[in-house]
Amino acid sequence: MDTELTEVLLHELRAYTSLETHWKTAIQESLILLKYWTPLVTSTNKFGPTVSGPKSVKILNLASVPAVVI
Repeated sequence: MDTELTEVLLHELRAYTSLETHWKTAIQESLILLKYWTPLVTSTNKFGPTVSGPKSVKILNLASVPAVVI
């Protein structure tokens, strides 16, 4: 084999090995991040001022209740 060709091939091999190392690291990092992934959940509750004061209460009107005859 030609010396120049050998040097080029060795250079390409080193470059590939370096890229492979970085690629494997990136994949490993992304898998670790997916392990601890939590979905973002938006709340359906809205925060805001609550109504204060008297609450509406239904008062039972005895006049509207039919009398029970025994």
